[in-house]
Amino acid sequence: MALSQMAIQIEHDIDGNLKVQQSSPLLRYLIGIPLLLFGLLLTFGTFSSFVITISEQGVEGLPQAIVGSLAMGLFAAIMLPLGWWMTVSRHWIVLDRDAAEIQQYSDWLLGRKMKRSPLESYRSVRVALEALNPSNRNSTSTLVHMIRVIPKRPDHDPSVSLGWMNQSETTEAETIARRIADWTGLPLEIGTAGKIYST
Repeated sequence: MALSQMAIQIEHDIDGNLKVQQSSPLLRYLIGIPLLLFGLLLTFGTFSSFVITISEQGVEGLPQAIVGSLAMGLFAAIMLPLGWWMTVSRHWIVLDRDAAEIQQYSDWLLGRKMKRSPLESYRSVRVALEALNPSNRNSTSTLVHMIRVIPKRPDHDPSVSLGWMNQSETTEAETIARRIADWTGLPLEIGTAGKIYST
């Protein structure tokens, strides 16, 4: 069951665990799909231009065919993976209560990666105002309600971001954070109103 139309989806998976996933913004697909298609076109062009040049000029056209194919292949090698990642990659987190661990998944259709973290390494679930892109110093950062699992030893274990919601969705963010806290058995930490927290 999704608790909000924006940003975070939270539901039970087929194993009964709690699955948390950040919704993909439409802009990601609007950029990713053209990049993917352009990358495929460049990949086709890399081979077809080589064949056409050789068929028209013979062996004498080999240097030109190689240079042209390498240039086009270089752009294809940039555009295709980037478009693929933006279009088909998915990231989600599973909170496995039986195994008492946080499982972070990344899936690219052609492969999948999972990272496990024991729940006992974390002290609380926190929902608080944070800058969405804190490293962007050249522009004003967007503030959001970030939901994180906070480690007991920050110098040893990183916090785990479970997702974010718009600054105006305070109640919805706290509801999701409370559900996650209840599920994991971790205390709920609600950030002080107006205070901006860091990771």
